[in-house]
Amino acid sequence: MDKVRINVLGVEAVKISNGQQTIFIDAFADEIPPFRVETADLILVTHDDGDHFSVEKAAQAAKTTGATIVGPPSIAYPLLVDEQLPHEQLVILYPNQFKEPAAQDIRGINIKVYQTEHDGDWHPVHVSYLIEIGAKRFYHTGDSSMMDEDDPDLKDLDVLFHVFNTKEASQIARLEEVQKKFTPRTLIPIHLLHCSWTMTVADFRSEVEQRGLKGFVVLGEENQPFEMS
Repeated sequence: MDKVRINVLGVEAVKISNGQQTIFIDAFADEIPPFRVETADLILVTHDDGDHFSVEKAAQAAKTTGATIVGPPSIAYPLLVDEQLPHEQLVILYPNQFKEPAAQDIRGINIKVYQTEHDGDWHPVHVSYLIEIGAKRFYHTGDSSMMDEDDPDLKDLDVLFHVFNTKEASQIARLEEVQKKFTPRTLIPIHLLHCSWTMTVADFRSEVEQRGLKGFVVLGEENQPFEMS
């Protein structure tokens, strides 16, 4: 069975690879430090905020690797018109209702897309992703805390990437509640690395250790990639 390697690149940027398929989520954006891109199959975008999506960087990565970009309607015009991305390299998925996600197999990878609301008072067009690679399931919330408690596909995930949008350590209790409800094998908090408005990776990791939390994996720039079988 192929191992899956996970890198958190900054803000909510994630790379998932099993050696045969590679997926990037919100990885090509203004706030993400430069990194080398050798291969990519899918580039997923949750919304078009500048710290999650740069049209120039995403288009360049797709053109270089041949990857397919997947995202909500707000990314289509700048990619197709401004950057002249070939239309066959773009898939727009945006379900009408939160409770009615859209599912599609794209390049042999099963994707389920949820219409979700951005946390706080900002309301861009926003989606969250359930990704299946082989027998493993990964859910990336993007900038949203919304998760459908009635959807069995979101229970017992292999990895849940969940947003953490505050400097308040007390709010870690909310992630503990999510963990109890959805019972992921691993919960990886995102929005920590290179985010001045949230807890630092070191402080979050210290809180996890002090609280004795199990199943949390806190990834930072000094860490080796997280691997799972």
